[in-house]
Amino acid sequence: MSGPTPKAQYLYSRHVTPLRSCKLPRLYGKTQKSIQNRPSSECLIRHPTELAIRPNTAHPEVIIDSNNVYVRKQSQGFSGDNDYDLSDCETDLGEDDSEVERYYTDETSQYRYLCEQLGIIPCSTIIRQLKKTWVNLSYSQMTSLDIRAFSTLLISNTKITALNVSNNDLGSKGVIYLAEVIAENIFINKLEMSAVNLDETGFKAIAGALLDNRNITYLDISKNNIGKRSAKDLAWLLRRNDFIEHLDLSGNLIDDVTGTEIGPAIASNLTLKFLDLSWNHIRRHGARVLVESICKNVELESVNLSWNGLAEFGCRAFEKHFPKNHTLKSLDISHNRIGFHTLGYFLKGLKDNDTLQELKIYGNPITSDGALTILTVFENSTRALKEINIQDIPIDGRFKTKAWELIETKELKIKHGDLRKKPAPLKERGQSIDDFNPLLVLFEHMRQQNLRLIDLFRNLDANNDHSITSDEIQAGLAKFNVSITDCQTEQLVNSMDRDKNGVIDFSELVQGKKYVNKIRRSSKAVGNDKLAEMLEGLEKLMKKERIQSQAKKSAERRERRASRLPLLREKT
Repeated sequence: MSGPTPKAQYLYSRHVTPLRSCKLPRLYGKTQKSIQNRPSSECLIRHPTELAIRPNTAHPEVIIDSNNVYVRKQSQGFSGDNDYDLSDCETDLGEDDSEVERYYTDETSQYRYLCEQLGIIPCSTIIRQLKKTWVNLSYSQMTSLDIRAFSTLLISNTKITALNVSNNDLGSKGVIYLAEVIAENIFINKLEMSAVNLDETGFKAIAGALLDNRNITYLDISKNNIGKRSAKDLAWLLRRNDFIEHLDLSGNLIDDVTGTEIGPAIASNLTLKFLDLSWNHIRRHGARVLVESICKNVELESVNLSWNGLAEFGCRAFEKHFPKNHTLKSLDISHNRIGFHTLGYFLKGLKDNDTLQELKIYGNPITSDGALTILTVFENSTRALKEINIQDIPIDGRFKTKAWELIETKELKIKHGDLRKKPAPLKERGQSIDDFNPLLVLFEHMRQQNLRLIDLFRNLDANNDHSITSDEIQAGLAKFNVSITDCQTEQLVNSMDRDKNGVIDFSELVQGKKYVNKIRRSSKAVGNDKLAEMLEGLEKLMKKERIQSQAKKSAERRERRASRLPLLREKT
């Protein structure tokens, strides 16, 4: 018998109906009539890897079809030891007068037969994965009939332990078919049903099946528009289940009403370890109830609340209930409209929590000051926090300095793009104050001495004529051990003397202070690290010189006292 041609293999690979009833397409310029007139050995091919029906020389009583095994019923007096005449074996079962009995040898044959009965084309993705422990059918364009044929096999399947049917338009019928399988199959422990068009009826079926099957510990029902209509069923499932450890509810329609409904059920659940509520509509009262329930749960270890609207209501709930939680290790509250003033409520609760190890808070308008406040809270606390993710929050030089100190001393991991490489050790820009802008030196002196602007003016105005000369500036700073050169003094006067009269009045001093404040604000912006480094270097240098001058004065006082002591002894 000649082998099948490639054209015939391609044409009939997916057809299960009889040849003569098929409407054959035109292929390679061949008409339907010319293809139908091919030999029967070519026309019976159903799959490229399968052969036509042919006799089995080793076991002549067995006839192998592409999908089934037919056993020829032996007549009286037939013996397997006798020679068997193969001349009556035809290539079509209909031409054989012997009676045959059909049965299935594997799940592939069963699946194809079920598809034939339902009038659908077998899915090659299913056929390839029937013998695997994890079946991934996501993005397979499956319908309710496809899942019906597949679910029939799953009832008795003992190999498959994980099933993913995400991103298929199953509808309520397909979900109900799958729910019947979940209720019967005790081997599947991981079920992913993301974006399967799960409506209220389908969710009720799945919830009821999950209460019958207590082996599923991982459940993903994200992106299914679960909201108010399914709130009671979801709360009922959370309250009664004692087996699900990982629950993904992200991308649904959970709002204030739904959050209020499922909140008490989450608080009373005793098995949940991971809960994902991201990309929902949790706000105001629903946010307060859910945060309170999450903090009261005694088993939850990881919670994702990102892309919601917790804002002030959620942060106030964290302030009140977070210190009482002793199990939560990972918390994601990124993109939740948490501002700088709202952040304080959350940090009060975080300060007294003793188990949280990972915090994700990026995507919130907390500013660089808020990021620095987080580090300050961590520095003053001895809690278990090990990782902070603030990847898109603007930071300044102060934050970087504090961050690297905590990274080195307390082994804190901070995720941010500007902290990938450790900066070079901070170097003072000059060896003395003479190397800095005298205007910055003047107002840095005022800041370190805690002087008001009017106090600075009065200290420098020696003759009380309401103006400051260059000699008065040099003499006034010398009193506080801040020495600047004549050149710097001239430069300082020229930079503030707007009317060019050679002296500085109070209004010109005010404008100089505004200019310095502008420089300090710009140093906090992203990308001005060099300017921030220069200001920090000036601050350290002036502090160092002030401490040295104070130590020198103290030493001089001790020497004077020591020199007076012998005279006092002589007098006594």
